[in-house]
Amino acid sequence: SVIPRPCSRRAFFCLRFYLGWLFDDQGNMMNKLPVEARLSATVVLLRDTDQGLQTLLLRRNPRLKFAAGSWVFPGGAVDQIELDRSSSQIQAIEAAAIREVYEECGLSVTRESLVHFCRWTTPEGEKKRFATWFFVAPVGEPDAEIIIDNGEIHEYQWVRPVRALALHGQGRLDLMPPAFLTLSLLSHYQTVEAACVDLAQ
Repeated sequence: SVIPRPCSRRAFFCLRFYLGWLFDDQGNMMNKLPVEARLSATVVLLRDTDQGLQTLLLRRNPRLKFAAGSWVFPGGAVDQIELDRSSSQIQAIEAAAIREVYEECGLSVTRESLVHFCRWTTPEGEKKRFATWFFVAPVGEPDAEIIIDNGEIHEYQWVRPVRALALHGQGRLDLMPPAFLTLSLLSHYQTVEAACVDLAQ
């Protein structure tokens, strides 16, 4: 049987739309499906000072593809070996949190000191997506030396949350939304103990 012309024309445009959805202008296939969010951990390190509670911020290399030049908390993706060696997902995430803190700033935290208080997942449509567990943790030695690699991380500073927010408002400190909101939350606490106890609930 002969297919009616309107139907064949519709099929033609549907095919064109489908191919346009799959390929870019250079003919390269595009992935339109959401990128899977990779498990990761972020640790908000806290210390008490005479001026009040401070947190550690690290500035990422401006040449990195993700969060270039942003001030962030220590953290990163969960490695496959951590997933393989752990009996649960949260155990693997905590292992990654401990490792990332040591790798990015040279400090040590324990599993027992980690206080989970929220999760952030990168919106669909982004090329890189993370499902990030956020922890707060007190620093055992407030004056411990910070060691950065000058590769992924270029600078660091201990700063009061209200000061960090003020610098951000002045355009002097670039923050991603999760960091901005975390600092806004921390600005309500005067001590490390108060923050950890309250956020643990």
